[in-house]
Amino acid sequence: MFYTQVNKLPIISFQFNGKIINKLIKLNNDSDAEAALWGPYKPLFAGKYICEFICQGINSNEIACDVVDNYGERIIVQRYHPEISNGKIIIYLELTESANFIEFRLYLEKNNNAMVGDFTITRLDGLMRLWEEGYINLRFQKWQADEATNSIKEKEEERYLMIQTADIEKYSEILNTSSIINKEYCKHHAFEYYSYSGTFFGDKPFHSTYNRTSILNHIITDGYRGWVFYLDADAIIVNHSFDLKKYLSDLRSSRKCCSLHPVHEENHHLAFFGNINAGAFAIDLSDPIARSVARAWYDLYRYYYQRDDYLKSLKWNDLMDDQTSIQRLLFMNRDALEGYINFHAFQHDFVFQALRSENSDESSEDEMKTRVSLLKNEFSKIKNI
Repeated sequence: MFYTQVNKLPIISFQFNGKIINKLIKLNNDSDAEAALWGPYKPLFAGKYICEFICQGINSNEIACDVVDNYGERIIVQRYHPEISNGKIIIYLELTESANFIEFRLYLEKNNNAMVGDFTITRLDGLMRLWEEGYINLRFQKWQADEATNSIKEKEEERYLMIQTADIEKYSEILNTSSIINKEYCKHHAFEYYSYSGTFFGDKPFHSTYNRTSILNHIITDGYRGWVFYLDADAIIVNHSFDLKKYLSDLRSSRKCCSLHPVHEENHHLAFFGNINAGAFAIDLSDPIARSVARAWYDLYRYYYQRDDYLKSLKWNDLMDDQTSIQRLLFMNRDALEGYINFHAFQHDFVFQALRSENSDESSEDEMKTRVSLLKNEFSKIKNI
């Protein structure tokens, strides 16, 4: 088991103008009503802590801080000027009760040239559970090191596998619908096809979202070293003339091991490395970098979260969902991954996805019927071409 208790959390990412950041960024004071930096929305047990930001070009009377819980419902520390010493903003925090979603809000009051980043938390009176982001980051580094020391070169396989998955209750109809369409594509383009119905982790329908991490891990363990193209249960290939096999083969030739769908275009103000929609992606499991990403992603749901965590999770966002976790994994390790990742807007090109209306919750029965109808309508267009 890789469950980790520590007294100091590694560098943590924050929200800044709607983007995830973890390195030094320039703050601004355009609005005195909104914090310049906020987050990280994580649990902390009752105890004593030192919370630190690296900073440059700032004095203690130029920045203020709030510490709140549950998105501001509970005020822990109200607007005060934290200590600044040796290039660090230092916040001493004593929690008399646990915080569910601890949030530090920094307000720049006078200075337009302040640089802030590299946030860490140290517990002074005991150990704390490593947060998901830190855990998955450590697991990636561990797998990357293991792959680097493996003297046996993995053989690239000219195999192409499409994967889909869902639970056996709520999402089964939508998978049954999309799989018919996607199997048609696989048949005509010499792709293997695999789908799994059920849940590897947890006991609720939405827990099936974690299945893809387990499937990837299992086929790696079984020795598969070809390309995998993953599609959510609500996604289909609509351009059946698109040569996905050639596209993936060309990616391998250019030393790319993943192709991911970006949420925003490159120049969008919310774009950052790793901000992807994980409903459609391609990964080359002959590449050690790709295997390290897949293994670390799986480890979070297999080893970090325990049985009680799954039993207590009643809503979609009670645990870190696997799209958020892969985003954080990519972002925190972007220096190691940038040369190996290709970003391709699959859903603007040859994939259609009948998305749910609310990202933080499950679809109602009526919405599920609507989503199935959308897929069938798209399929009828393909058949009539």
